[in-house]
Amino acid sequence: GSNTFNVLIGLGVPWALYTIIYGEDYSDLSVEGVDESLTWMVGSLILYIGIVLCSRFRLRLWHAILFDALYVGYVVHIVAACF
Repeated sequence: GSNTFNVLIGLGVPWALYTIIYGEDYSDLSVEGVDESLTWMVGSLILYIGIVLCSRFRLRLWHAILFDALYVGYVVHIVAACF
């Protein structure tokens, strides 16, 4: 789907063009904040799996509200960290 396109084309093509044009590997990637985002993502996945298993594979409205609130909380946290 779109995530595969984003990773393969959106990232792959610019990196390939950079190495073709400049003849060297691109290594100026910032890893700042990656560990924190990864923690949020893994935590959300564990929570999701726990909820799905505990509710016997039935997703309820409060599950959606919980994950929407987590997403809003994550966005607010990231934006606040930028300022």
